Amino acid sequence: MDHLFVFLVDRLAAAIVTLPTWEIIRASGLVAFVLLTVAVSAGLLSALPVFAGPLKSALALAHRTAGWLALAFGLGHALFLIVDPFVAFPWFSLFLPSLASGRDVAYGLGILALYGLAAILLTSDLAARLGAARFRRLHRLAYPVYVLSLLHGLLAGTDAHAPWVSALYGASAGIVGLLFLLALSRRHGAEVRGRPPERATERKANHAGAPR
Repeated sequence: MDHLFVFLVDRLAAAIVTLPTWEIIRASGLVAFVLLTVAVSAGLLSALPVFAGPLKSALALAHRTAGWLALAFGLGHALFLIVDPFVAFPWFSLFLPSLASGRDVAYGLGILALYGLAAILLTSDLAARLGAARFRRLHRLAYPVYVLSLLHGLLAGTDAHAPWVSALYGASAGIVGLLFLLALSRRHGAEVRGRPPERATERKANHAGAPR
């Protein structure tokens, strides 16, 4: 039995080595970031009063689906970093990120973003139990998670200086930043008028998981 286990592990390792792991690492990281951008943007859009009915439901669905896909691609990105034969990324760094160098810090930012995203998604299913106020506070982690992911891509990504990747990061930051400012202005306007932001949206958050 031990010989069979060793044989299977050796075969798996040999198969992994033959894969284009570096290309998979780069592609999965970029895809995860794009999906995170979609998740955050859809969540911010669904909170705007201009979107209602089926369109609001579609945005909420995109918000949830893109979030879970971003987590899946992010996990794949991290796991392939561990098995890549040319990258010195020890498995325990997933649990204890090193701060020994600037590159280690850049990797650590990505790991923290991954943990934050997992926490947001897992607690979204418990929104009814958490209550609207606590749920909103936890869901606001989406913003630092996005910023950590952006910094991780800019500092650790080998393609970060490629023109199309720089354009991708710039467009993402611009879209999310604009939507975030719109959400802030709406909230500020509601407070100036002496009433809290619409309670219907809070009740919808228990089902849609839209960040506030």
